[in-house]
Amino acid sequence: MPRTVDRIVATHQLAQERRRTGRPVWAEKIDLSDVFRDPAMTFIERRDAIVARLKQSRWFKDADPHEFDGVHDIVDEHLAEAENTDEWDAWWDELYDLADYARVWIGTR
Repeated sequence: MPRTVDRIVATHQLAQERRRTGRPVWAEKIDLSDVFRDPAMTFIERRDAIVARLKQSRWFKDADPHEFDGVHDIVDEHLAEAENTDEWDAWWDELYDLADYARVWIGTR
């Protein structure tokens, strides 16, 4: 899911539509801030904690598990299997963009 100007505009339009209809801008909020940058945890511990938390989200539970490059594919096949931060970062960016479009806020700070 490339981060293009059209994609950014589309996510803003989705947010405006939600506001216009009286709904919150974000359909769901997933706060990972307590583990995302925890220096006491190893990369593997953080990875596993974040993946577990993502799998508990309504977004993950309600998503189509067969969608190519959907939330299940990215979380189960890529983030959960990442062996280093380079692998993680590439797929995290994909997940973050997907979440933005689904109006899912992921807190990391």
